[in-house]
Amino acid sequence: VQGVGYRSFVQAQATDLGLEGWVRNLRGGQVEALISGSEMSLSHLEQVLKKGPSGANVSDIQMVILDEPMSLDQFEIMDDGEEPWRKESF
Repeated sequence: VQGVGYRSFVQAQATDLGLEGWVRNLRGGQVEALISGSEMSLSHLEQVLKKGPSGANVSDIQMVILDEPMSLDQFEIMDDGEEPWRKESF
């Protein structure tokens, strides 16, 4: 979903829902996000992200729930990454 404003879309939707975290592009064409917030807000965001902005063709959304809370501030667009995020890398 790169080249259609998907990261900005994710940031705007997450901010509107009061969520915190980040979003970035990966080398393989995927978009990856780490998002923290209430279960209800995250569920709503998941439904919105499955549709994406106009012009986007979202083929799959994968969510992983982390057991430990993370300290995140606001919601930002990160620099592109080469590999998917791993908890051990932070």
